[in-house]
Amino acid sequence: MVGAGWVQKLFHRNARVQTSASGRDWLREAGAIEKQGDWPGLIKHCQEWVQAEPAYFFAWQSLGDALQLDKQFDSAIQAYGQALELNAKVASTWCSLAGAYAAQNQIVEATKCLQTMESVMRNNKDDPLADSVTAWVGLALSYLSLNQPERTEQAFQQAESLTRNHTNEVDNWLTIGLAYRKLGLSDKVAEVYQQVCAIDPALECQGFEELIAKRFPRS
Repeated sequence: MVGAGWVQKLFHRNARVQTSASGRDWLREAGAIEKQGDWPGLIKHCQEWVQAEPAYFFAWQSLGDALQLDKQFDSAIQAYGQALELNAKVASTWCSLAGAYAAQNQIVEATKCLQTMESVMRNNKDDPLADSVTAWVGLALSYLSLNQPERTEQAFQQAESLTRNHTNEVDNWLTIGLAYRKLGLSDKVAEVYQQVCAIDPALECQGFEELIAKRFPRS
């Protein structure tokens, strides 16, 4: 799904801070294996992780992510279910589950998962994604990919609201602008660019595309 990758990367960074020392070790090794594209190896590693820490929801979520990378969607859904039994108030797990359902064209189930993800982000301020502009933009793009225009707009509105509360954060505005560019909304891109230049007039000498290329080189 569009946007889900952004959310997962963001959550994984937060997980490194919040988890135990042993959990960080498992997560660090998982990241190294993932960079190699060794999905069977990653699945084996995550299976060992859940055996070592069966009560830790993020170990199960990581196993689900590994299985999804290997396109074993039914098994991934089962792993996410285990994670949610341990902790149902984690937005990123619902995002991952939505992605697994969407990959199998189970649109109703995917949409329900995104709606639950949104509910967690709105109501659980302790969730790592609750105040993340990147996460809300990712949610908006995911809704869009599932043909949910009203919810797409609401998620974008939340992203913009969070950004306006931290108006000096240029990267947040550029994240929104990048999403609008992907959607072909040139008027919205122009508005974001004007906002960025108002925050830092020195950036006005650079075009929007140049700013995006510098801040998001793989966009």
